[in-house]
Amino acid sequence: MIKFLLFTLACYMCSELCFSAGNDKRLHLTKIGWISYDPQKNFFCNGAKYERVGNQACCGGVVINETEKICCKGVPFLRFNSSFNGDEREQSCCGSTAIFKDENVCCEGKAIKLTEEQNRNRQYLQCCSTEVLADTRSEICCDGQSQSRSNGKGCCAEKPFDKRNHQCVKLLGKEVKINLDQRVCHDKVYNVTEKSCCYGTLYDSLPEIICDGSLNPHFGCCSNSLMDPTIEKCCLAGDENVFTTHTIPKDPIYQCCGNGSVDGSCQICVNGRVESKSRNQKTCGKELINTLEQDCCAMEFPYNKSSQNCCTGARSSVISANQTCCNGAGVGENQLCCNNIKPCEKKNKDDNECCFNFTSGEGQSYNSQKEQCQDGSLKWIPDHQMVCGNQSYNPKTQICCSEGGRYELTHIESGNYNCCGSTPFNEKKQACCYGRLFNIPTDQALCCPLDMKAYRYHDNSSECTKLCPRSNTHYDLNNETCCEKIVYGYRDHGTCCGSYYLNKKGRGQRSWDCCDNRELFSSLTSVCQEGMVKSRRKIRFETQAVCHRSQWKSIDNVAQHACSSRQALIGKLKPMTIDRKAIKGSAVARMTLIQVKPFQIGLNRNSWKGPKRLNFEIHVPMDPTVKCPKRIGYRRRVVVFFNAPVRNKKVTVGAGESFRVVREWVARKLDITQEFCDKVYPGVLEKPERHGF
Repeated sequence: MIKFLLFTLACYMCSELCFSAGNDKRLHLTKIGWISYDPQKNFFCNGAKYERVGNQACCGGVVINETEKICCKGVPFLRFNSSFNGDEREQSCCGSTAIFKDENVCCEGKAIKLTEEQNRNRQYLQCCSTEVLADTRSEICCDGQSQSRSNGKGCCAEKPFDKRNHQCVKLLGKEVKINLDQRVCHDKVYNVTEKSCCYGTLYDSLPEIICDGSLNPHFGCCSNSLMDPTIEKCCLAGDENVFTTHTIPKDPIYQCCGNGSVDGSCQICVNGRVESKSRNQKTCGKELINTLEQDCCAMEFPYNKSSQNCCTGARSSVISANQTCCNGAGVGENQLCCNNIKPCEKKNKDDNECCFNFTSGEGQSYNSQKEQCQDGSLKWIPDHQMVCGNQSYNPKTQICCSEGGRYELTHIESGNYNCCGSTPFNEKKQACCYGRLFNIPTDQALCCPLDMKAYRYHDNSSECTKLCPRSNTHYDLNNETCCEKIVYGYRDHGTCCGSYYLNKKGRGQRSWDCCDNRELFSSLTSVCQEGMVKSRRKIRFETQAVCHRSQWKSIDNVAQHACSSRQALIGKLKPMTIDRKAIKGSAVARMTLIQVKPFQIGLNRNSWKGPKRLNFEIHVPMDPTVKCPKRIGYRRRVVVFFNAPVRNKKVTVGAGESFRVVREWVARKLDITQEFCDKVYPGVLEKPERHGF
């Protein structure tokens, strides 16, 4: 009873009871007894209960509005007060009185008025006493006074000292001043030129510092024991404290083992035991294993390589070879790895997914064709339906777009067949770049990574396009290449050679090279001399190249023929015969082309409407440099460029006329377009020229 009366008296004196009377209620003891109240809605002041309005509070038994007043140790003051010049200035508390906070600093309950300079740099001020301030940039507080930081001055235990001669350290929790050549070892101060300390143990036998001021090379610590690091190395006891800390000889061949050492050349340490070392052995945890048959899992668990595996994750374990690893545990045939967290038993044989509930920490298997996992719970999917968020839909009539947990369904009839993040869109009207939609058809849009926007192709306002020199065309810096006047629709490992694009990594293109940075040629058949391409065979007439199959793979002057010839045909070549004595001084090569079609109809030449089979009679001037075989059995697809007329399914090419035959892939690799011909060889289609090698 007495204890209860004393407790009640104490509560009455302090007025507030420090326990809750419900979730949000409190009890307040007044002269009339206990009163329940909600501190969020009510408060007490001078024994009376008030409804809390705005920023009201109790200050010394008086209700104040904290927006207008401040409470300094139970005494209310105006938050904003007029100064002598009539300006309203904010006040703050200093002890039980109020001060103008823009011109004063409160130190230990006493106000110190600042000078104009101190007020400008008040963030650097520190109270030394109730009357003294220090500028921390150049001063320190010591014994209630400020002193300059210059000339090595410092403060230790509230007393000034000279850092050039002494240092301040902690000794048994207190600051003490000691000499520069002294240190603290647990509870003692010692001179490092006379003694040494190892983790709180003081030794008189060896100094830490020798006479020249350098560290003693023979001083070292092995835990709290003294050692000579020039001849010894330390073996620590370890966390389990099974073995003792000790030293062993400093020799690479010796290693720590238990309470001693092992000779690494012929011994091995197994759980602190010294064992004889043999070939194909190593330690794994506390065991010695044969590396031919075993391996070590997580440096701790031995396992058989032929029948077991190491499984790592939240923990590590050895599992059977016919199991899969799931975050450190094995998963068998009738289990699934649930969210890569833990194994889960299959409820049905056709279950192929696992739904993990993070609240319960458990998972359950399901068939993803029949059910869906939502927030750890399974939801049934109707036949021929799919799930979009928490809704089912028919994929034949609707499309589901999702991103970051957001889902949106729309009808396919609206033309929105594609998704941009979680937003469906019609690619005929819009383009998606970097998760944003732009009102440009997708097939006309270019995504620019520099400003993360979409532009129409070759839009000169895009940061990802650039004007191709000597051309009015802009090109895409990421996907196209500009070679002088020509824009090529690819950008891989190639380089420009004048107006040509040269990629030496393609089929047959390793022998291609660039002469004088302007003309392509094949290094197998030609050389570049003094900026000119010259044939290795010294061919004087174009028709002579027919006799040399290596010329059929050569790129030399193919672009000129493609742009200048009236006819460019592609077909399959039948075996060719050469009559070397048909005409005096010339041979006649007879070749037949079947499955004839026009090549590169995009060029401004007449579309081929002739026969599907053509016979060629080519006159080849003979001289000592030309050696024509009697027959060339070449059944490949080729492209022929020529200007001679076609009569009765036959083409006769004179000795000095323009004619070129090349393999199909050679002609296609050049990617000759009408734009190329118009800019590089302007006008040649109207007036064909004859080009020699």
